[in-house]
Amino acid sequence: MVDYLLRTGKHTAATAYAKEQSIEGQVDIALFQECARIESALLEKHSCAEALAWCGENRGTLKKTKNYLEFSLRLQEYIELCRKKQQTEALAYAQKYLATWQETHMREIEQAMSLLFFGQGTNVGVYKRLYDLSRWESLRNQFQTTFNTIYGIPSHPVLSLVTSAGLSSLKLAACATTLPHESADGVDVVMTSSVTEMEAETETDGGASAGAVPLISSSGSSRALVFPIPSLASSPPIHITRGPTAAGTAPPIDPSIPITSDATPLHAHPDHPQRNVDCPTCAPYLAVLAKDVPYSHHTNSSLVCRISGEVIDDENYALAFPNGYVYSHKVSLHPVSRRD
Repeated sequence: MVDYLLRTGKHTAATAYAKEQSIEGQVDIALFQECARIESALLEKHSCAEALAWCGENRGTLKKTKNYLEFSLRLQEYIELCRKKQQTEALAYAQKYLATWQETHMREIEQAMSLLFFGQGTNVGVYKRLYDLSRWESLRNQFQTTFNTIYGIPSHPVLSLVTSAGLSSLKLAACATTLPHESADGVDVVMTSSVTEMEAETETDGGASAGAVPLISSSGSSRALVFPIPSLASSPPIHITRGPTAAGTAPPIDPSIPITSDATPLHAHPDHPQRNVDCPTCAPYLAVLAKDVPYSHHTNSSLVCRISGEVIDDENYALAFPNGYVYSHKVSLHPVSRRD
């Protein structure tokens, strides 16, 4: 948790939480603060001094790993001198700091020297890119990657990695339709349980809705294949409710079907009646982490009763009712499932 707070820039909250849990010695708060200070200098101040000082402290490691962050920083300082039209200072700077990199970056140095003859408003592609302010963002990303590599910090928050590992043990093929999908040609696959305006417009002359087939939805530059999800009304009955109908008479009840006092299935997913509300991988926020993790490997399947939500095992064995449905033994013993 502290690692996640530090990565998202909430250093005060991370420090307070680490102090509250007495784990100050187990987290690298000072390390992340140093990284944030240098990143802020690059993005906000457009200053390479802090990052170059850090490179000087770690020059041996950078050279051993063949990392060229220092050259990128030196090149950016040279570009800033050219931006200010300080050609004399820029030439002296190139001779002092860029010439030493000619064995590995000769092409970049040649382009940099030609920059002396082009101003900031040039339309020549290669020199226009050198003057582009987005280079500061690239420098920040390069520094962050180098910083994490040297100190052995994972590129993603540990919280996300641990959560993804847990979701991998829970993710099933039945959860796939609640996750965002995209095909190779950039068409998104969307599952929906409602009839959209687009479906209404594609109705046939006979009145039959075209929602039974995939529909193409275009919004700006994106395309989507919309697959309708069967509604609860069109699904086979799971259980029936006790009470009179709108006409005031009770409907005929099959004694083989368990009865409950609630019309809503106990464990129905809010967006899809066949989803389990207790499934983390179906939750909208965790589905983002779950969509790229592999499915869980189960050598033995586990059956869950649709009404009680409990696992069907040796103690709570399955019972097949005459209507063709299978429920757990505890459901047949539950008071609401009996008809006195």
